[in-house]
Amino acid sequence: MAVSSVQPNWLELPRDVTANILQRLGAIEILASACQVCPLWWNIFKDPHMWHTVHITNFRYSPCSPYNYGDNLTKICRNAVARSCGQLEDIAIDYIGTDDLLAYIADRGLSHEGFSETLRKLPLLEELEISQNKQLSNDSLEIVGQCCPLLKSLKYCRHPLDNIEMNDAAFGIAKIMPGLHYLKMSLDELTNDDVLAILDGCPLLETLDLRACKYVEKMPGTN
Repeated sequence: MAVSSVQPNWLELPRDVTANILQRLGAIEILASACQVCPLWWNIFKDPHMWHTVHITNFRYSPCSPYNYGDNLTKICRNAVARSCGQLEDIAIDYIGTDDLLAYIADRGLSHEGFSETLRKLPLLEELEISQNKQLSNDSLEIVGQCCPLLKSLKYCRHPLDNIEMNDAAFGIAKIMPGLHYLKMSLDELTNDDVLAILDGCPLLETLDLRACKYVEKMPGTN
C-alpha cells in the first residue's frame, strides 16, 4: 500500500480545533514564536480565553532556549497577563518574581471599566454570576441593569474588600433589574428591609437565595 507524502494543511483546521491545539503551548513558545506564524494564529492568541493560565516555568528546557531571558521573560509575562484582559485564573513564574511584576499582575484584574465595556457588548445577556471581585462598585451593578435589560438570573457573591455598599446594592437591584426571575446574594450585611425592597422591585422573582445572609430573619409566608 502506497503511503501518501502529502502533508496536512494545518491552516485548514476549524478555528476551535486550532485554538484547542495552540492552547497547549506555553507563554514563552507562544509569544516568542507561535503568534508570529500566521494572521490566523495571531488573532487566536488575541482571545483572552487563551490566557486563563500563564506558566513561565522550566523555561531552561523550552524549545525557545536561545531566547534571551531576564528582562525579556518579564516582558513576556507582562504581555501574557495583559492579553488575559482580567480573566487570568492561574499563574506560575520562576526566577522573575519581583515586587513590580507582582503589582502589575494584581493591577490587571477585572476593573469596573473593563467590566462595563464588556457588558455594553452583551445586551441580550440573560444570566450573570459575579463572584469575589473587589474591583467592582455600586456603579458596576447599575451598569448591569442598564446594559442587560433581559437579565433573568443574577448570582452575586461579595468580596469582603469590594467597594459595594450592601444596602445600595439591594435597592439598586430592586430599581434597575425588574425582570429578574432568579437572584442569589451572598452579602453579610443584607437586612430584611433590603429583602423587602428587592421583592417589591422584582415582581417576576421566582427564587431568592439568601443562605449566606446572616442578618436576614425568616419572614412570614417564606420557606
